[in-house]
Amino acid sequence: MTRRLFALAVLAVLVSGCARCGAAPKADAGSAPLPITHSLDLKSALLLIFPEYRGVVQFVGSANLTRVYSGDGALEKPLAQALASNGFVPVDGGLGWERPPYFVENTVVDGRPAARLWFNFYAETVERVMQAPSPVSSLELGMLLPREGPGLLLAREAFEVRADYVAINEHRAATLARQTLDLLRANGQWETLSLPDGWLDAGTVDALPERFEAAVRSTVDGTRVEVRRNGPQVRVILTLRTAGQSPTSP
Repeated sequence: MTRRLFALAVLAVLVSGCARCGAAPKADAGSAPLPITHSLDLKSALLLIFPEYRGVVQFVGSANLTRVYSGDGALEKPLAQALASNGFVPVDGGLGWERPPYFVENTVVDGRPAARLWFNFYAETVERVMQAPSPVSSLELGMLLPREGPGLLLAREAFEVRADYVAINEHRAATLARQTLDLLRANGQWETLSLPDGWLDAGTVDALPERFEAAVRSTVDGTRVEVRRNGPQVRVILTLRTAGQSPTSP
């Protein structure tokens, strides 16, 4: 993919706003869990958090979908049944399930039973993702996990994508971090949540702190993007609540 095509793809995602989510999927017939209200694919997420890759010498990414359940039922059995039917096998003495490249764990979030599915990807994967006609999405990942079980209902769901990279030097790291934020902040559908001191007054990226954190949020679907820079290292985290109360709600 050429740089021009990559830049045009970034622009298309920014301009389209929530159009990238498509129509909200409907709940399964006869089910009581909350409906899945938003969906995001890996390609669109990467275009938002990793719009420029020149000057990056190391990269590792990850994506995860976390489902939190309400109720007093046990998650182990319905989760094991759903995963087994989708080709997963137990690993780590039954503490998790695996179907490469995916891994699932039975965990607890805010005192509630939860299931988390995740996978890692690397620099050589990014180009394939960008060229894929139908990249993996949060909706597709959710089809691998149960939405309910005896005494359990889906309470909320979140999709998270991370990009961790090391730039060739600190100047390049600051440039890439600022570019990611500025592209989002320039779009009217994103609001600034936090910026480091001196951000608006910095004439060049070299004037920015060696370490800083910043965050923006979509006013359309609540997608949150956090950028953390530490010298030549940058971490960008995208989080979208795909079911349950929107993070934009008071």
